[in-house]
Amino acid sequence: MIFRIAPLAAVLMLFNLVIAEVAPDITTLIEGYSMLVKLPCIGCPFLYQDTSKGEEARWTERTDNNALLLNITLPYTSPHLTINTAPLLPASKIPPKIYLPQVLHDISPQDLTPLLLSSNAHLAASYAYTLHRLPNPAALLIHFQIMQLWTEVTSPPTTIVLDDPHQPVLELVLLRRPLLGAADPGSAYEIVRAALVPRDWSPFVTDPHPLTTSMWFRDWDKHGKKGTVRHVFNSASERFVAFVGSGVWALGVFVVVVLALFCVVGLGGRDDYVVAQQGKRRKGGGGSADLEAVGGRRFLGPEELGVRGGGRVVGVGKSD
Repeated sequence: MIFRIAPLAAVLMLFNLVIAEVAPDITTLIEGYSMLVKLPCIGCPFLYQDTSKGEEARWTERTDNNALLLNITLPYTSPHLTINTAPLLPASKIPPKIYLPQVLHDISPQDLTPLLLSSNAHLAASYAYTLHRLPNPAALLIHFQIMQLWTEVTSPPTTIVLDDPHQPVLELVLLRRPLLGAADPGSAYEIVRAALVPRDWSPFVTDPHPLTTSMWFRDWDKHGKKGTVRHVFNSASERFVAFVGSGVWALGVFVVVVLALFCVVGLGGRDDYVVAQQGKRRKGGGGSADLEAVGGRRFLGPEELGVRGGGRVVGVGKSD
């Protein structure tokens, strides 16, 4: 009997060890400010590349439980929430593009660490999030969900729609930190809750006007949403700035300057002083007359004005 229990105990210990080696759905890196989230991708094919056949090996897909890796960071001094280095908060007029790495759902914690430093994020996300402002206490409630994935590493490009009703979404609660000193920032937050909740879960909140943002990856670029007036203006402005900084613009400015100098010098521009003196002569007065006459009248001397001079000016001194 003892010999039967020993192998069974070893199997149970090995089973527990294997289970313990699976990374949790949410791994805290820095309490309140940094975490890794494995968002299950229900019904998604797992895309992989067999690099043993070379770096140019074709991407293929297989059926396997997989997840999307989200790297959530929140600075200590400001409420600038980022997902995979894309600034999600504060909200901007042009939503950022988010790229996600795909991992096996049973990945180990040791394998998560290298993914933070790698650039294996080949899935572009179409996403939506809702921001509720909770007044008491001062907190932010965020629901973040992935609606669609797109990648061009495969041929043809692959589009994955996450429409399974059991697909979870990420819920974050950010609480404003109390001021601990005069140097503490007043707008700083910390993450007090992170969880995966059902997509149709609706929390009871008092915010009547939540901020809802959606971004379909292929409808947006760095200039904004395609087809809008803002997109046309931004793209035209960028093209103009690029043209101004190009060699063609510099050459055009040089030609214009050369032509302007040629017109001024070649056509014999006259000096302003000469033109002024000629105008005076046409009015009938000479150079000396202009110095002593204003409006046709002559300047009067001291004797004529009845002022008696008691001295004689010599140089810059005075002699009696």
